[in-house]
Amino acid sequence: GTSGVGGLVSMWAGKSTTLAGGLVSISGGVGTANTGGAVSISSGEGTATSSGVVTIRSANSGTAGVSGKLVFSSGTSNGGNSGAIVMGTGAATGGRGGLVGLSVGSGTSGVGGMLYLRSGDTSATGKNGGEISMMTGSGSATGQSGALTMKTANGGASGTSGAITMSTGTSPAGASGSITIKSDAATGGAGGDIVLSVGAGDTGAGGDLSVSGGSTSSTGVGGGIEATGGTSSSSTGGSVTIQTGEGTATSSGVVTIRSANSGASGVSGSLVFSSGTSKGGNSGALYLGSGAATGGRGGLVSISAGSGTSGVGG
Repeated sequence: GTSGVGGLVSMWAGKSTTLAGGLVSISGGVGTANTGGAVSISSGEGTATSSGVVTIRSANSGTAGVSGKLVFSSGTSNGGNSGAIVMGTGAATGGRGGLVGLSVGSGTSGVGGMLYLRSGDTSATGKNGGEISMMTGSGSATGQSGALTMKTANGGASGTSGAITMSTGTSPAGASGSITIKSDAATGGAGGDIVLSVGAGDTGAGGDLSVSGGSTSSTGVGGGIEATGGTSSSSTGGSVTIQTGEGTATSSGVVTIRSANSGASGVSGSLVFSSGTSKGGNSGALYLGSGAATGGRGGLVSISAGSGTSGVGG
C-alpha cells in the first residue's frame, strides 16, 4: 500500500495430528543443456530506512522431540568444482560492516554443543587438502588491524577452564607439518612481542612451561632447541635471560643446565659457555658467581670434574 504496510504473502503446508507435517518445497527449474534455474529469496528494500529481515529457522520442538536442523549445502559435481557457500554482510557507507556470528545454543543436560570447522579432503595425487584461513580486518591509515583472540571460557565454580591444543597431524611418509608463531616485520616501529606465560594460581605449585625438541628413532640426532636474541644493525643485539621464579617468602627456584646421560656406547654431551668473538674491541666477559647475602654467608662456587672408571681422571 502507499500509506500502510505492504501486503503479506504467506505459504504453509498442512497440519497432521498423527504423521509428519506437510512439506513446502521450492526448486528452480532443470536445465538440460544449460545452467539450472536459480532460487532467490530477498527481503524488501527500505528506500528511506532499513531493508527487511530474512529469517530462516526451524520451529520449536514439542516436549518429546528436537528442533529441526538447518542444512545449507551445495550439490555434488560430476565435472568440476562443487558450488561455493558464501556468507557475508554487505559494505556500509556511514557505518560499520555488519556482524557475522556463529554460536551454539546452550543446553541443560550433557556437554555443550560443538562448533566444527573443517576444510575439504582430496584424493587427487600430489594435491594438498583444503586450507583454513583466519584473518582480521585491516584498519584505517592511522588505526590498527583487528585483534584475533582464541580462548576458552572460564571454568565453573568447581571446574577448570578448557584446554587449547594446537597440533599438526601425523605423517606416515614424511615430515609432519610445522607450527609457526611469529609477529611480522614493522616499518617505523618495533616488531611485536611474543609472550608465552603461565597464569597465576593460589593453590599448589605454579604451572610449568615446557619446551622440548623432537625425539627420533632413526640414526639422526634429536631435535634441538635454540633461543636467540634479535639482531641489531646499529646498536646492541638482543639479550637472552634465563631466570627462575622468585620465592617472596622462601627460596627462589633452581636453574639447572645439564646434558642428558649418554647411551651404552656414547658420551654425555658437552656444555659450552663462551662469549663470541669481537672485531673492534674486547670480547665479552664470562662471570660465575653467587649473589650477596643478608643474614647468611655468600653461596659456594664449586667447579669439579666427574670421576671415571678407566684412564686418567678428567
